[in-house]
This record gives sequence, structure tokens and C-alpha cells, in this order.
Amino acid sequence: PEAVGPADDSLEPVVIGMINMDEDTPSYPDVSAGVDAAAKLINAELGGIHGRPVEVRHCNVGVDQASNQKCAQEFANADDVNLVIHGYVFGSSFIFPILEAAELPVLLQTPLTAADFNATLAWGFQGGNAGGTAGTAGFAAKILDAQDIVILGADNDATRAAVATIEALPAVQGRNVSATYISDSATDVTADVQASGA
Repeated sequence: PEAVGPADDSLEPVVIGMINMDEDTPSYPDVSAGVDAAAKLINAELGGIHGRPVEVRHCNVGVDQASNQKCAQEFANADDVNLVIHGYVFGSSFIFPILEAAELPVLLQTPLTAADFNATLAWGFQGGNAGGTAGTAGFAAKILDAQDIVILGADNDATRAAVATIEALPAVQGRNVSATYISDSATDVTADVQASGA
């Protein structure tokens, strides 16, 4: 978009809730940093959203049910939150029922789990595990004629969902597909990589 100048700070902001795994293990703080950078650019140079400044409110989640429900409820209870951006989150199944009940739309940075793909008020920027990970495996089998496909990933539902999708691909039928699940808290994955045969 063309630069049009700053947003009008005298107008009510467009408030966006941001749910992401910013801290602990695993964490993806770069996702929130990217959202903040985009909001800064939109407010400084692109005139905000219809002139209104963008305000991002962050809420950090872990892999546990409690933190995911807390963030979802916080945004569902806020009268001024217009939508939620969902970064890297593995606890979506705890979040979506609350946000859907509040009729809050969600923009998914990357759909990872079955809950992400089945959410009724969520839209993804990309294909996530189904499009990226499965697409890569399909390419390796169909185009590169790979006979052995080894998947290395975090030991969580998102990786398991991606592996199930890959195993069901027609392109990989008859190929050797194996998965090595690595602890989210692993600091050295050398042994896992060697044991996987990759």
C-alpha cells in the first residue's frame, strides 16, 4: 500500500488481541514481534485502519489448558477487542470454543492442529501443517521420487496431525514414512536426528 501518513490518534483504536507462545518452551516470540512491527508501520505510514490506529494486546500461552483458556476469556470479555490473531499455539482446542461463543473472528498465523482447521470463525494466512509440511513430503515423494521420508518434529499434537496427513497422501503410498518426535524442551537434538536415520 501507498504511504498516506499516520493514523488519527483522536479516533478509537482498532484493538487486536494477540495470542502466542511468547515465553517458556517452546516459544515463538518472533511472531509477536512481527505483529508489533506491522502495527507500527500501519499506524505511522499507512493511516491506520480507516484512519483509526491499531492497538495490539498480547497474551502469552503455554501448552496447558489453563493459560489458553485464560487468554481466550480475557479477549472474549473485552468489549473493545475487534479480532484475535492466533500465532504459534498448540492449545487451540481450549481457545476456539470461548472465542466462537463471543463471536470473535480469528486470523491464524499458521494452522497447526485439528482445532485450527475446524474452527468456524478462523481464517489462515497459509496452509500450515497441511499445506507446508504435508506439501513438502508430497513433493519429495512425487517429484523427487524419495522412497524414505523421515519427519522430525516436536512431540505434540500439531506434529502428530501433520504426520497423519502425510501418511494419508496418495503420493507417499508405498514409501517408507517414519517420524521422530522430539521433546519440546530438548536442547540438543543430535541423538534424535542420528537415530531417525535422516
